[in-house]
Amino acid sequence: MKYNININQLAIAKENIRLDIIDCAILDYLYVFCSSPSRKIEKERKEGFTWINYSHLIREMPLLRIKSKGAITPRIKKIEESGFIEVLKEKNNRIYVKLMPKTDLLFTNMNSTVHENEQGAVHENEQDNNTNVDNNTNKIKIAETSSAPALFNLSDELKKLKSSPQRHIELIGEYLEEKKVQIDSAAELKVAIKRHLRDAVELAKFSDDKIGRATAIAEKEYPAYTLGTLVKIICR
Repeated sequence: MKYNININQLAIAKENIRLDIIDCAILDYLYVFCSSPSRKIEKERKEGFTWINYSHLIREMPLLRIKSKGAITPRIKKIEESGFIEVLKEKNNRIYVKLMPKTDLLFTNMNSTVHENEQGAVHENEQDNNTNVDNNTNKIKIAETSSAPALFNLSDELKKLKSSPQRHIELIGEYLEEKKVQIDSAAELKVAIKRHLRDAVELAKFSDDKIGRATAIAEKEYPAYTLGTLVKIICR
């Protein structure tokens, strides 16, 4: 069962997106599933599209109270019409989904604001300048206290990123370590993560072999390469 459901109310309200809370919960499931580095899921992908098993969705999302596959179809269509996904339907009725760039609107801005006019509270277990990556979501928290900041250890924070089960977060950690990016505080690390998040999500869809070959080329031809550069090399 999927432990957490993340819905970016702020972005949805600002953009006047006509999705209800159930649609948004399904979109969160699609985002996590389509971004998964699982080899089992990877085998079911076709040209960037990921097979969505409606039975699995129903089992993983019990709070939606959806009992039939037929109830999912119109919601998937609604999400597609909103521009977040592209849907491919095969003759055997299998449904494949590809995330569209618009999903970044919801999943890259989730951590910047809790309330527009309020400062987010810091939880007890986040009372230092550590990076906390939620293993079931794409939410990255870098908490800072209002008092004197704790010592920031970049090496420890990068280890946390690199150990994340979310492949795109792992890729960001590996990239920042490899490029020896100068980061001196939790605030700077948060900016660096957000800077590379979109490219990392795209890059995570490719195999380690392709990423490795692209990295070798980039190191020779584009010394100042970014994760976006690797995506372009793979796709050229």
